Amino acid sequence: MYYFIPAWYGQTDEFWKTAIDPWYRIRQKIEFDDSLHQVRIFQDEDLAPQLLLLAYQPHLRYFLHRHDVLEVGYTAIFDLIQGITDEEMRNLQVTDLEWPEGSTFVHTPFAIVVQCQHQRYAEVEFGSEGFIGIIRYFKDEQIIREDVYDDRGFISSSLYYEGGQPSYRNYLNAKGVWQLCHFFDGRGIVANPRTDGRFEKSYYGDLSEVIWEFLTKFLEEKVEAEDRFVIASDLRHNKHLFKHLPADNTKILTWFAERNQDDSIDTYAAFLPQVDLLIADRYDYLEQLQVAYPEEAKKLKHMASFDTRLALGTSQRVKESKIFYQVDFDQLDLEAIYQVLAFVAKYPKTQVEFGAFNANPEQLGSLQNQVEKIIEERLSSDAFEEVVESSGAENKLEENNEIISRFSFQDLRDETALIKALQFTRLIVDLSKEPNRYTQIAGISAGIPQINRVASEYVTHQENGYILKHLSDFEKGAYYYLGQLNNWNRSLIYSIEKIKENTGDRLVQKWENWLKEEQNDQG
Repeated sequence: MYYFIPAWYGQTDEFWKTAIDPWYRIRQKIEFDDSLHQVRIFQDEDLAPQLLLLAYQPHLRYFLHRHDVLEVGYTAIFDLIQGITDEEMRNLQVTDLEWPEGSTFVHTPFAIVVQCQHQRYAEVEFGSEGFIGIIRYFKDEQIIREDVYDDRGFISSSLYYEGGQPSYRNYLNAKGVWQLCHFFDGRGIVANPRTDGRFEKSYYGDLSEVIWEFLTKFLEEKVEAEDRFVIASDLRHNKHLFKHLPADNTKILTWFAERNQDDSIDTYAAFLPQVDLLIADRYDYLEQLQVAYPEEAKKLKHMASFDTRLALGTSQRVKESKIFYQVDFDQLDLEAIYQVLAFVAKYPKTQVEFGAFNANPEQLGSLQNQVEKIIEERLSSDAFEEVVESSGAENKLEENNEIISRFSFQDLRDETALIKALQFTRLIVDLSKEPNRYTQIAGISAGIPQINRVASEYVTHQENGYILKHLSDFEKGAYYYLGQLNNWNRSLIYSIEKIKENTGDRLVQKWENWLKEEQNDQG
């Protein structure tokens, strides 16, 4: 059996903490990583992968559903800690909960405010999928408790406040009985003595102690000699994991650019001798490791990650050629935008959609103003207007026609929004000095050629994309794919072949062959 240990953590030094935010506070972000890719592949190949999760994730099921891996088996260490077993998901409604008599419910854009006797009693916040995520309780307009709900329909933990400041958090089982009490004043963590001896100690210094204790129990009880571990490299857990995982079991460490690109090469000196393989999704980092650790070079392999949720695009079904322009507000290049707009102005059957992650209304509004200013000053507004027949009109009269713009803007909440945006996209453009890695992954996964300023292992010049030497070459690159159908089709075929290299039985076969080679070298 393959056990996959992902690094689905928050942005804190304490790896077990995950962000539990309501939908309106969630920053636009990419959740896709190498673990999701690998687990989907193994599941599709009926190899029954198992997720082994170290973090506190009360909304885990919705996360897995969002990424099409809900059917994958998993063991959540916090479920073991909290004594939660075999709980099915239940869609809990606000009306299912008990409220004081006479309570009124005020629906705001962000939450439901519960009022009692004309005072704020509680605030109900929802996850991005609409389930109850957090309920905060108030007394005299001051917060006194915060209940985090498990997506299976019960309270997972309760955070208590004193004087408006967090005092302690209780972790509960599905029946609401506290299992651990985590004090924030330095007293540490206390285990409930009435837990049938599940805890080895009555007191712990921090939660990581509890996590490693229950992980060790699980490994001793469930893991067999032939089982293998696939560990998503994260410096917050690597050291401790290698201390606790069985020494004789096969271990594969995976390096993913979006997660590990800031890791120091030196930090891997302690881990490489303990793994059978290290698989990285970027050649340049792999080469650095090979130079730094020549004695371990044979176990260092490259494998790109593709989002297997993506289907090949359907842009060939529409007459207009849609260009998707990836916007990075930290690297905004107005001259690059001008080159794309000039192309759209010149070729009537094209349109451009500007898509941005981490956007807010002010940023998108400013971008729109800048785009309109470029058009007004350097191009022509008329060139970006297209007259179309109104779909709702019975008579084909001129007055029934409507004017639509050939440029638009898209706020991308997450990778799912990008997938939707790419459905009818003919060409991806990312002219940042550092292209968005996930957009590149999505482009090749959907078979869409892309234009970049820098080469990468995802985009090969005049195969599945075009690498510009100068911004002024944009028209040449865009016409290469949009003006010549055979080049676009060649790109599609190239992408399909590239995907095939790292999907399904080929991925599994590569892993197996690499492991055999490593074992033979050791033997």
